[in-house]
Amino acid sequence: DFQQIDLSREDIPDSIRALVINGPKREFSDAELFRLDQFVMRGGSLVLFLDAFRESPQQFPAMMQRSPSVIPNETGLEPLLAHYGVSVDPKIVMDMNCLQYRGEMLYMVPQIGEKGLGRDSDITRHLKRVYFVKASPLVVDGVKTGAAGIEKKTLVSSSRDSWLVTSIT
Repeated sequence: DFQQIDLSREDIPDSIRALVINGPKREFSDAELFRLDQFVMRGGSLVLFLDAFRESPQQFPAMMQRSPSVIPNETGLEPLLAHYGVSVDPKIVMDMNCLQYRGEMLYMVPQIGEKGLGRDSDITRHLKRVYFVKASPLVVDGVKTGAAGIEKKTLVSSSRDSWLVTSIT
């Protein structure tokens, strides 16, 4: 069962065991970050779907022919995650194993097949294939995560034919 929680107005109830934050675009307040930290410290599971970049809107019709530029998406979650030994590398994963559309290879949309999906997780166990658009890699500091009692599980891995770029323009 899913329940909406407004972190700006309420604490996370003790009955909540897992919290999902999907694609935040605004900066979290200190009070919201404190509530999240307290939730994790009491053993709650936090699932974050973060975008390291946002596309900046194009200003003029003449610019429609160019690819949009990307800017960092700073939410304030970065220091909280770093405290627990996790950070999002501000790069974009490109992969030769990618979405093909009308004969064109879209390297910025890696296709992750069964070999790249963790089979010991309920989240990815039954998936056959997923695509990620402009995904960024996670960096995990094993010393910090171990000290914090956090267990690392790899759910998704790009292929051996992948690489990283700093931006797409």
